[in-house]
Amino acid sequence: MAVTIAKEQLHKIPTAGGSGLILGVYLVTFGNVYPTGGEEVDLSGYMKQVLDMKVQATEDSPGYVFDVDDSNFATAKPKIEAYWSAAVAAHLHNLLFKNADVADAANNRVNVDTDKIGANTGADITVASTQGTRGVQNAGAIAAGALAEVTNGTDLSAVKARCVAWGIG
Repeated sequence: MAVTIAKEQLHKIPTAGGSGLILGVYLVTFGNVYPTGGEEVDLSGYMKQVLDMKVQATEDSPGYVFDVDDSNFATAKPKIEAYWSAAVAAHLHNLLFKNADVADAANNRVNVDTDKIGANTGADITVASTQGTRGVQNAGAIAAGALAEVTNGTDLSAVKARCVAWGIG
């Protein structure tokens, strides 16, 4: 499945030539099968030609870094390449609560359950780590991890990026 694009903002700046400049902010949701080389982002419905585009990760894309392939700027169909650190993917920790009991800063007892604050079971509870979700990640230990493009066929349908593109209307 290809990316979906939601226009967040669109500004048209008139020029003497008549075509005008376009500045747009878009929320891009990736598809469920990432292709090697990046996902095409078709902005031809908003502008005739892309002059430049920047991509920023959102809260829905932890651990991902994005780059823009500008080879299709002339047709307003640039590609966004997604990168991930194998060190981040491999470096996860489980979070263990002994006797399912922790205390807050005021030393008040706070009970925990598998995925929520709640009733105390009186037993040890482990919140298992999975990529991009729960557990603990030690960012200091992974700072030197090299980035690699996301593997061909990876499901990125839960990943979003915010794009700012400017071009000719």
